[in-house]
Parts: sequence; C-alpha cells; structure tokens
Amino acid sequence: MKRIFENILTFIIITLIVLVIAVVIYIGLDIGGIIEVPDRVSLVKILNLDKKIVQATNTINEYKERKKSEKVFVNTNAEAVFDGVDYINKVYEGFDSLDNSKVENVAPNVVTHNKFYYSQLDSYGKKIYDKLESNTENMKDGLFKVDYKYDFDDLLHTENGSTVLDNAYKHGVCAYFLENPDLFYLNINKLCITTKKTILPIFTSYQVSIGAEEGSYLQSGYIDKVQINNTKSTLDSIKAQIVDACKDKTDYDKVKIVHDYLVDTIEYEQNDDNNTYNIYGALVNKKAVCEGYSRAFKYILDDLGIATVLVYGEAINTNGERESHTWNYVYLKDNWYAVDVTWDDPILRKGTMTDEIKYSYFLKGSDEFFVDHVESYQIAEGTNFKYPELCKTNY
Repeated sequence: MKRIFENILTFIIITLIVLVIAVVIYIGLDIGGIIEVPDRVSLVKILNLDKKIVQATNTINEYKERKKSEKVFVNTNAEAVFDGVDYINKVYEGFDSLDNSKVENVAPNVVTHNKFYYSQLDSYGKKIYDKLESNTENMKDGLFKVDYKYDFDDLLHTENGSTVLDNAYKHGVCAYFLENPDLFYLNINKLCITTKKTILPIFTSYQVSIGAEEGSYLQSGYIDKVQINNTKSTLDSIKAQIVDACKDKTDYDKVKIVHDYLVDTIEYEQNDDNNTYNIYGALVNKKAVCEGYSRAFKYILDDLGIATVLVYGEAINTNGERESHTWNYVYLKDNWYAVDVTWDDPILRKGTMTDEIKYSYFLKGSDEFFVDHVESYQIAEGTNFKYPELCKTNY
C-alpha cells in the first residue's frame, strides 16, 4: 500500500513539473510573441503587457515621371533649322548653364545586363529588390503585401537603423522600376513600407512589409491579374515581331532597328493618361512622352541582350528652358553611348524628316550629347544613383 502511495505521489509530482514547464514555455512563447495565442488565454493580453506601433511611410512620393522636352524642327529643303538657329553648329542659347560634372557620380563601367542599378544597392537595398522581384506575379493583384517578416529586425535595433532602411527602400524600389520597364501596371507612388514595432516585456521586435497604405497600388485602369496578363501578352507579341526583325543582325543594327521603329510609330502626346509614361502607351496606343519612349527602348533591347539603362535629367527645349527629360545609355563595343529616341522624333513645323534629324541623338558621346542634356542623380527624393560614363566621342 505504501509503495502504491509513493508511486501515485511520484506521478503527481512529475505531472506537476511537466505542467509547470509547459506553462512556463507557453508564457514565454506568448510574451515573446513567438506564437499566436487567443486573447482570452493570453497572459500578455490579460495583463496588458504588449504594445504595438505601426508606422507607414511612403518614401517614393517624390518620384517624378518625366514628360517630353518638346523639340521642334523647321526643315526647309536640305537644311535642318532648329527654331531659327543653325542646327548643325548647335548654337543654343542657355546651354552654357548646364553642369555635367561627373567626377563623383560615375558608376563603374561593369555591364551586368538588366542589373546596372541593382549593382549599386547595399545589402539591404538588394534584399528589398530581390523580394519584390520574386513576388512580381503576386503583386499583379494590387493588394498583395510583400512580407519581409523579421529580415530587418537586427538592423532596426541599431542606431540610425530606420534611416538606413528608409534609404535602402528608396533605392531598392527605384532600381526595381528602373530595370523592369514591363511593370507598366504598378504605381510606384502608391507603394509604402510598413514597419510593425512590437514592444514586449522581454524584448522588442520589428516586422517589415511593402504594399499599399490603403487601396490598390495598381495604375488607374488596371484592376486584376487577368487583365494585366492579357495586356502583357499583347506587348510581348509586339516586342517579338521587332526582335524577329533583328535576327542575324549586328548589335549596332539591332539598336538602330529598335530606334527607328519607335521614331516611326510613336506620336508624342502629353495628357492625363498614365500610359503615356510606359511601354503600353508607346507600343500599343502609339502615344507617349519621353519616359514612354525610353522604357519601350529598354524593354525591347533587354530582350535582345543589349545592355541599356534609363537616364533621368534635364534638357533644353526650343524656348531655351530646362525641362525634366528621360533618355537611354546603350553599351556597344565596350563603351556606353547616349540615345535620345524622343528627340530623334521631333515635332516638324514643316518639311519632312531627314536622316540628319532622325539620328541627331543616336549613339552620341559625352562631348556632343552633354551640350544640351544634363544628368540628374536624384531620381526620387533622397536617392543618388550613378550612371555609366559615356564614351567622349560618338559611335
């Protein structure tokens, strides 16, 4: 009888120890926020031990889409005249005010196809970019949140960690849009980074995600994945026809074929339609501003395996005024050259297009191109991307 009593007592003691250990583990997991516990049995909730702070910041709201700097030509007989000024000599009033100092803002001339801006990101910016890229398909619904979970937890526990993350977000998202012109359906200004800060008795944690602060981050006019995929199929079909025309051609000829196609088919139109800034406006509607021209140029050349980057800056219009503008740099024969498809498709007051006009800004070196173009390294507020260093002479 005594032995039975001892066995029962031992069993009770062991059971109590196990229960105590389980409860301690349970409380630890609850307080630590490691497991989701129903509010009615959560010690954290019962004792009101937790505090959650959600911070949402749209750090790309200063991203500026570039409109076309209007270029007007008067073509009389065989001589091209630029607004009454001799075009060949390029005597443009006001160009001396342009500053193209590139000493501290030149990126290494290392060609990583479609990853030129990505290569300039720090490890945190690359993590932002990589997760966005891997979720490109999911983001077509406009509501999907790209969840980084605790990827930046260690960073946000350091001094100035939030500043570093904010900088990484700006550069990572901008690089993602710069290098993927087929993201015509996303509105970069509607994206924001959200940091969820959870303060608990034993530690503080940070969870990060990217999505829309409210509503959808799709461009107006786009509603779902089906519509976007159908539109993308149309664009890919147009691109395939152009790429097919480049079969067995030299890289120079490929660039020229794409350039000529865009010049011959796109009509400049500046209106409230967001598509004028993207490849849909350029290739389907055949109406675009400079950003639409430039993104279409890159979209096709990317498929041809020719390194091409978007460049943002300012140029001098026919009135001698500086305006925001977008163009491209292309890598051929171990050098970078400038191509401004938009300005090779000017508004003609009279006469017809000549080759002299059509190739005025085709594969130009810095000595000639920077007469009326100036780079801007700040694509969005707080960003500082570098551009390839152009060859000094024309191709």
